[in-house]
Order: sequence, then C-alpha cells, then structure tokens
Amino acid sequence: MITDWLQGIGTILGVPGAIAAFILLFIKDKDKQSQINKLILIADELKKQTNEFELQTQQMREQNSIFKEQLDLLYSIQSGNKDQQEKLIELKKKELKSKNRPIFKWEEGNSGPKYINVKIKNVGEVARLLEFYEIGNGELIFVTPKGTEVAKNNFFQLEAEYSGKENIHNIDTLIEILLEDAVGNKYRQKFNIRGSKAEILPIEEVRDNNKD
Repeated sequence: MITDWLQGIGTILGVPGAIAAFILLFIKDKDKQSQINKLILIADELKKQTNEFELQTQQMREQNSIFKEQLDLLYSIQSGNKDQQEKLIELKKKELKSKNRPIFKWEEGNSGPKYINVKIKNVGEVARLLEFYEIGNGELIFVTPKGTEVAKNNFFQLEAEYSGKENIHNIDTLIEILLEDAVGNKYRQKFNIRGSKAEILPIEEVRDNNKD
C-alpha cells in the first residue's frame, strides 16, 4: 500500500514536469518554424535579386556582343569591303531591338484559390500589353486590361479569375502575353504561375515576315 501511495505521488509530481517539457518543446518548435519562415523570405528575396541580375547581365552581354560585331564590320568596311554594309544595317536593327526590349521579373503575389493576382515589374524598356492567353484548359478570365502600358521600373498586376475545380495554389498555369515595345517590335512573354509566384520564361520575338 505504501509503495503504491509513493508511486502515485511520484506520478502526480511528474505531471507538471512533463507538461513544462512539452511547453518548452512547443516553444522551441515555434521558434524554429519562425526562423525557417524568415529564411524562406530571405531566400525568395535573394532569388528575385539574382533573377533580376541575371536578366540585366544577359542584356549587357548581348549589347556588348552587338557592339563588338559593329566594330569588326566598320573596320572591314573601312578596309574596302562594301559587302559588309548590309550586315552593319542588320546589326543596327538588332541593337535597336535590344535597347528597347522589355524585361520582366516577378515581384510578389496575392492569389486566392480561384483567382490569380501577381505583381510583375518591368526592369527593361516600356511595354504595351496587347493580348493575354492561357496555354492549357482555357479556365482563366483575364482581368488585366488589354493595352496596359508598363514603363521602365514600373509594375503591373497580372490578374485572372479561375473557373477550374482545383485550388490555383496546387497547379501550374501557363500564361502568355503578346506585347509591343516602344518601336513596334512584338514579343511573346510566358509566365508559369503557381499560386502567388510566377516563373518568367525567356521572352520570344514575334517575327514579322512583311518587315524588311
């Protein structure tokens, strides 16, 4: 009997200690989760900055390559090679396109289960958004107005209502925008969207066979 009584007291005294240990473990887990959330935010911000740097570096490399080709052609023309003049004209056109090309990057998002709302920044030159397409099931109704003009270092909201059965955060949605730069060149820009985040795919020039 005395042994059972002592064991009972020990059990009772052990309960607060177990509860305290559980609370401490819970607090530690919350602290860890808070730290993980902070690291995720930092990683997202570093990814945005890295993507922007890569886009700008790619544009600089392209312009440097064009400049080098121009110098080589000018030297060839001055040396008496007249056949290079046409190539120089083409390079000038290429340079003009490169200098006026829009460059987009994902900034942030606030999408819900049945709508897309992501903020996109244009770090390149001015762009006019002509048409919006969903590449897939056609379950989006676009809200962003056609003809929206996005200046350099400005933003636009890519918004669309979703009529599908899935939660928009659980699926990948491919959106394409037909756009035009300041000098009339047209491009197709694709965005792979999952929830509030957007992966921006390489921009594609729309070739116009009627142009010289």
